[in-house]
Amino acid sequence: MKILYLGVHQVLEYDELRMFRDSGHEVFSLGGYFESPPVWNIRPPLDLGGTWASLRAQFEALGGAYAVSPADCVIPAGFVDLFDVCVVMHDARFLEAHWDALSRIPVIWRTIGVDPFGADERIRPFRELGCYVVRYSPVEKTVPGYVGTDAFIRFPKKLADFSDWIGSEPTILKFYSSLSARLPAEYAMTMRIAEGRRFVMGGSGNEDCPGAIGLIPPEQQTELLRTSRVYLYGAGPPCPYTLNFMEAWLSGIPVVVIDPAVIFGRYDGRFTEIPKLVTHEHDGFIAGSAEEAGAICDRLLGDHALARRVGVQGAQKARSLFGDVPIASQWDRLFEVVTREGWPRIARKPGLARRIARFLRR
Repeated sequence: MKILYLGVHQVLEYDELRMFRDSGHEVFSLGGYFESPPVWNIRPPLDLGGTWASLRAQFEALGGAYAVSPADCVIPAGFVDLFDVCVVMHDARFLEAHWDALSRIPVIWRTIGVDPFGADERIRPFRELGCYVVRYSPVEKTVPGYVGTDAFIRFPKKLADFSDWIGSEPTILKFYSSLSARLPAEYAMTMRIAEGRRFVMGGSGNEDCPGAIGLIPPEQQTELLRTSRVYLYGAGPPCPYTLNFMEAWLSGIPVVVIDPAVIFGRYDGRFTEIPKLVTHEHDGFIAGSAEEAGAICDRLLGDHALARRVGVQGAQKARSLFGDVPIASQWDRLFEVVTREGWPRIARKPGLARRIARFLRR
């Protein structure tokens, strides 16, 4: 399958492009991996195969131009014709600016949990023109203006990237960029938990945070997850789950999650799936206050066996949800459906979403 991939989040882009490549697909990205090395230095370069350079040359020869803003890209219709399917990551501006060109082939809008209050309304006109929708969490069925779903396919992670956890450092670890600026309430709670305890804060823009180590390479992040005793996960934005949470859970470090309702309240917290995924004291912890989170962290800092037991259970649950191989198979089956069905789907076909869901469960 030849996939045109339009990305706006380099970490997810890295994960999905690598998954598609490993599944034998030919994939070209208008996103962070339009360049090699990538536009942003958050994840390492990717070898996308021998056709990547040729596709890049054809894109430019046809008058194409990449820009960080989707609306400023130039995407020639003749270039789109080289592909079998187009996957658009979240940003409706790709569709608003380029629908005439992109819709020459089946178009799949892939959600990422951003803007639960407005994204579906922006996508509605294109849904009515036949755009497929792939959700990354069943919780998204509750978003305002819900336009439906053709498949639920979670974010993938390559399981080979994660080594056995050792937890040798009695340290609380957290990763988030610009925490105080982006999430001030969570920052204040984090500082209460960190006070008087060994605490490491990774990510750019955290110079005001005790224990800050800045933006570090991915391999160093993985090693810190492997050697630290506890991972503190805050509520984050009101979205189902994040790559940050996935990586921590998969690493085998015990994860202490602050209940999103504590920070956001019941209304915004309805979009968060993590409290439904984590079984308290079995494969992770859900804390209802800074004091409870601190007490759980103290237990784990003082009891390596407990930390290992919970961490192992968490990694097993995470592997069952986010493993790249079964997720790649779900995408393969979806691609088979959308390329077999015929395009364009100007009129929605009755029962189509149910038929696709049954097919994906085979």
